[in-house]
Amino acid sequence: MTLKSYELSYIAGIIDGEGQISLTRHKTRTGEFKCIIRSRIGIFNTNKDVIMWIKNKVNQFKLTMDKPDKPTHKACYRLHIDKHKEQVIFLENIIPYLIIKKKQARLLLKFIKKRLTKNKKRFDNEDLKMYNESILLNRKGVQPLEVN
Repeated sequence: MTLKSYELSYIAGIIDGEGQISLTRHKTRTGEFKCIIRSRIGIFNTNKDVIMWIKNKVNQFKLTMDKPDKPTHKACYRLHIDKHKEQVIFLENIIPYLIIKKKQARLLLKFIKKRLTKNKKRFDNEDLKMYNESILLNRKGVQPLEVN
């Protein structure tokens, strides 16, 4: 991924405001509740020009569109990276430029690198701890103030 610093800064700003960097938990395809933790990197926006500019700069992103529920709503475009190796490349390039979601990005990078090096199917307590930390970092609402 070879982008200029101003392009990475712009994309980082979009991710800080309109993006998702998180770990999510899912059920199995059979509906059983087993712990499946997935890494998520995504950008959501109704401005197609913004989405297409990012897509053209970072070809690892896949594009999907959610049709509006109501005629008065706009379509929402979503860019996402699903493959771990592509996520690592993207995160390593974008982390220096993130402000708001830097902690989430570092945590996600740590999780992915652990999964790639261990090459295992089962999740352990460290994975669950990282998942819970991701939940706290991405919690909506008023966040407690940190006192230094």
